Formats: sequence, structure tokens, C-alpha cells
Amino acid sequence: MTKNVLFLTASFAALFAIGCSGDDGDKGTGDTGGGATDGDDDDDDTGPVILDEFDDATLGGGVNCSGTTVDFEFDFLGESSGGLLDAADSANASNWNDWHSLLASGVAADGSYTLLSATGITTGAAPQDWADGVSTVFTCDAHYNDPAVMTYIARAYDINGAFVDCVAWGDDPAGMLAGDYDEFNPMVDTGELTGCRTAAAAK
Repeated sequence: MTKNVLFLTASFAALFAIGCSGDDGDKGTGDTGGGATDGDDDDDDTGPVILDEFDDATLGGGVNCSGTTVDFEFDFLGESSGGLLDAADSANASNWNDWHSLLASGVAADGSYTLLSATGITTGAAPQDWADGVSTVFTCDAHYNDPAVMTYIARAYDINGAFVDCVAWGDDPAGMLAGDYDEFNPMVDTGELTGCRTAAAAK
């Protein structure tokens, strides 16, 4: 009888150990997944990037138009001093382009991400009359409601102002990076575009 008690006790101990190690594994997996979406410390080893190049929905979601204004907002994973967004209608004959400084705000308490944004920009300016962070050629009807015509390049700078990352997406990222859509406005610091990552989302 003593042997049976010892056997049962050992069996329960083994089952308890398996159950506990399974729970720990689940928590570890959950934390890793949460880190990937929240931008917590688990992301630190991936290096500073604006957005995952495969996360096309998030790239497109960074552009929001309402009435006569447009907002550009992107998360930078890490601490940033700011960024720059190049925008162009790469599908229509006009091929206008402009750019807007992205201001850094909303840094998470642990420094895991920074919101880079240019908001309340007045839409519908003439191609030669737009102003950085104030007005844009972009319109809600022609460009937001038909996002497939647009191409964007977002850049980010680290906390010291040094260029650290670039991602291009939309209708023709390769053409935008090659300077095919700067007829009206030469792009700023084109040397930063070397090696820029691309995503396929036409947003």
C-alpha cells in the first residue's frame, strides 16, 4: 500500500510539473505576441523600424482624410525625434508630389514607440502652392477615396536626429524611390532613400 501511495504522489507531482511548465510556455508565447503588436521591450532586438514591411493595413491606416483636411500618422518602434513623409499621385498624368515633416509625439513611457504625425493638413492645394505641414495637393475625393493612385515614402530619425529608417509603399514604390514622381518638387535628401524598404499596399 505504501508503494501505491508513493507511486500516486509521484504521478501527481509529474502531472503538476507538466501543467506548470505548459502554463509558463503559454505566458511566454503570449508575451512575445503582445510585444510584437504593442511595441514593448520584446521588439528591441529587431532594431528601429517605422512599420513592419508586411503590415500593409497599418501603412494604409496611417493616412486619414476628413472633409478638407488629411492626417498622416505612423508608429515608429523606438524613440524618434521626427520623420518625413513624401506623397505622390503616381498613377495619374499630373504626377504631383509634396512632402510633410512628421512631428514626434506620444512616446510610450518605456520608450518602445513614438507617434510620428502631420495632422490637420489642408487638402486641395495647387502643385506649386502646397506648404510643409500646412497644405497638400492631396484631396479626399481623388486620393483618399481612390488610394490605389498614391505612393508614399515615410522616413524616421532617431532621438539624436540621425536618419535610421525608410519604407515606401503604394502604387509604385520603386518608381517613387527612383525619383520618377518629383516633377513639381525635388525630393529632400534623396541619398537617404538608398536601401529603403518597400511594401506593396496601394494605400
